Amino acid sequence: MYMKINMFDLALFLNRIDLNAGCQFLIHDGSYCKPNPDAKAKVIKYVDEYLKRKGTGQYFITINKSELDEKDLEFLKSQGTVVAEFDREYKDTHRFFGFKY
Repeated sequence: MYMKINMFDLALFLNRIDLNAGCQFLIHDGSYCKPNPDAKAKVIKYVDEYLKRKGTGQYFITINKSELDEKDLEFLKSQGTVVAEFDREYKDTHRFFGFKY
């Protein structure tokens, strides 16, 4: 179900990009928790390439590192698409607020 909702949102979003109309960004918070890692990576890469080709639009997602294969995560990092990265290691210093809440 989650992926169907994501695909619906993305279809509307990419249509707005094509028409240069309406809101030029989309946020998915935690909605990638269910699909398999390969499907997630393919969708994320496709949207990134599409927006770069169009030269407009922003797609924000929150995702756990464990939800993608390491090679896909490293690829996204190498492309500069990872804006912030937080984890629970290092005595909680890399958490969102810098502490456990």
